[in-house]
Amino acid sequence: MLKRLWRWLKRSFQRLFGDKQTRPLREQTKVEPPKQLTGAEYESLFLQLLTEVNDGLSRGGAKGFLAANRINEANLVEWLQGFGERLLALPTPNDELAKRMVRLGELSIGEVSIVAYDIGRRLEGGETNRRGAEDTEEEEEIWLNQSNEQYMAGDFVGAIASYDNALKFKPDDYQAWFYRGLALDNLGQYERAIVSYDNALKLKPDFSKAWNHKGIVLCDHLQRYEEAIASFHKALEFKSDLHQVWYNRGVALSNLGQHEEAIASYDSALKIKPDYHEAWNNRGVALYKLGQHEEAIASYDSALKIKPDYHETWNNRGAGLSNLGQHEEAIASYDSALKIKPDYHEAWNNRGHALRKLGQFEEVIASFDNALKIKPDFHQAWYIRGVMLDNLGQFEEAIASFDSALNIKPDDHEAWNNRGIALANLREFEQAIASFDKAIKIKPDDHEAWDKRGVVLDDLGRFEQAIASYDKAIKIKPDDHKVWNNRGVALRNLGKSEQAIASHLTTMPSKLNPTTTTFGTTGVWRCVI
Repeated sequence: MLKRLWRWLKRSFQRLFGDKQTRPLREQTKVEPPKQLTGAEYESLFLQLLTEVNDGLSRGGAKGFLAANRINEANLVEWLQGFGERLLALPTPNDELAKRMVRLGELSIGEVSIVAYDIGRRLEGGETNRRGAEDTEEEEEIWLNQSNEQYMAGDFVGAIASYDNALKFKPDDYQAWFYRGLALDNLGQYERAIVSYDNALKLKPDFSKAWNHKGIVLCDHLQRYEEAIASFHKALEFKSDLHQVWYNRGVALSNLGQHEEAIASYDSALKIKPDYHEAWNNRGVALYKLGQHEEAIASYDSALKIKPDYHETWNNRGAGLSNLGQHEEAIASYDSALKIKPDYHEAWNNRGHALRKLGQFEEVIASFDNALKIKPDFHQAWYIRGVMLDNLGQFEEAIASFDSALNIKPDDHEAWNNRGIALANLREFEQAIASFDKAIKIKPDDHEAWDKRGVVLDDLGRFEQAIASYDKAIKIKPDDHKVWNNRGVALRNLGKSEQAIASHLTTMPSKLNPTTTTFGTTGVWRCVI
């Protein structure tokens, strides 16, 4: 389109500012025979005629030009036919010459006009086809340039519209289909992105980049991990040295729980790119999931040699150390993560768990408080914070913390259960029973809630109801000696000594250990480009 515009401007300037003087006609005093001209002379005179016609020579002026130069029209036509065939055989027709010949034809000065018009139109037809192809490419290029600018500016909606316009001119442009897919991906329109990638792949089946991005969408956004792995396989089939694709394949396998296969995939990535710290990190996560904590820590250490400021790896390393019982070293690792990223709430959470293992309850609460400053809707931090406050005997504060957890996640049966324990410690027995009932409604097989409910009923003197609650707990977990013991107490309170003795399988006191959740494997679980 730009070339066409330039040609038009050039022609316009020539018409406006070119040599417009018409050659003066000689006064004919006598009739002379036509000249016998060479091919070169015919060409020179014919091109001169076309120039003057282009400059505005009239029909009469054109006839006068032929007469003044004593040109034999039959000979001119014969030469012109050969000249036209030579022009039409050229790989790059002259559109300006074609236009002038058509104009000569429109003057209707005889057979020369007929032949010139025919040649001009045929030349214009070839030029039209050529120009059409050029213009198509130019139009597509303009839309592609615009779409790329829009994409870089974050205007993905505009970019998609521009890609669509580009594809109208050249629907077989596989790269336009590919980048259109990227824009759709950025808008969260994942199914449409896959269709766009598929269109690119129909045109270019060995386009590894499109296979990789299709796999990323399937893995990260649609959780269709098996399809993602198949897509990564296709990418590697055509180009096996793509470390990112081996890594992405490992991510998909990890998400399927196939950790050994994931490790093999990460290893393949690391053979290609040994300093690929993300692969070392995720390899450690997979080893952690397999319970191979020492090997996991070694993998994390390899990642940290490459990228010492990789906060996620410091966090993961801390989790591995905690699982080995090395809680002080774990805290030091979490502190390293927090030095790099102070607002890393997962590390504050994990640090709190490690401190809990050391029995440093007040520091635990402080660590969870830091996590909650960063992420106030972190319900697990509220929950564990409540457990710690309960252990410190701060029951009202514990209940408030459990309530915060339940406001975020009302179906957390553990929070309802522990809230009931704190209420019982405050001797708010009816409220405690109501809290245990909430836990049981959410998780009917929560034997801890049935047991604690029984203890509270026992304290209220409702021994038969207590025994019924213990029986529910025992049905769920028959080998829990603690529940048998509590059941025996209730039977003794009812005066059923023999049954109480039978129920007393153990008299060792038991203290509730809350379930905790450690964010110990913050792997880079997303695929990479």
